[in-house]
Amino acid sequence: MIESGRVLLPVADVERALRFYIERLGVKLIASPAGTTRLDLGGGFEVELMPGTGSARLALQVRGDFEEAIGTYENRGLVLQRGQGPTGTYAECTDLDGNVLHFESPPLSP
Repeated sequence: MIESGRVLLPVADVERALRFYIERLGVKLIASPAGTTRLDLGGGFEVELMPGTGSARLALQVRGDFEEAIGTYENRGLVLQRGQGPTGTYAECTDLDGNVLHFESPPLSP
């Protein structure tokens, strides 16, 4: 079974994108081989920033209090659009390169 994963995220400027993800989302840079720029998003999920064009959509599940987490991101300068979907509350924004960041609330307990 799959335990973790990594997504390759196309960005125009790796250093600029790195600052965005560290400063706005509070993620950690992972020391990685061959000079790649990898970020730890938690739960075994990594993002590798790579020079390129195109766009991606990251669906990220928020741990803990959703409103508190979203408030923290907004205080760090993210402009989030909120909504209600079939699985619960969500908030979305784009990064500097147009990649969509989709934050989902934790699933409700049965």
